[in-house]
Amino acid sequence: MRLLIPALLLLAACVPDLAAVSDGPAPSTRCGVHALAAYVGQPVTILPAHGPWTSLRIIRPGMMITQDYSATRLNARVGPGGRILELYCG
Repeated sequence: MRLLIPALLLLAACVPDLAAVSDGPAPSTRCGVHALAAYVGQPVTILPAHGPWTSLRIIRPGMMITQDYSATRLNARVGPGGRILELYCG
């Protein structure tokens, strides 16, 4: 037990301070999701085809998706009726 606490402190010192790193807009805003808040609840077909995002992924109920992350990809999660439930970058 006496070795556990110093080991944890040593590991904590190795974690980078991500808040101090700045290379442009926050990853959650690079796809322009904040400008699209009014589209939530609307049919997915009215989403603009182009914008600050590099790609658009429409996620339908039960659909399997990859877990790769792309800060400039817009994800649109839709319900069974095709209405947008959630919009997020990644």
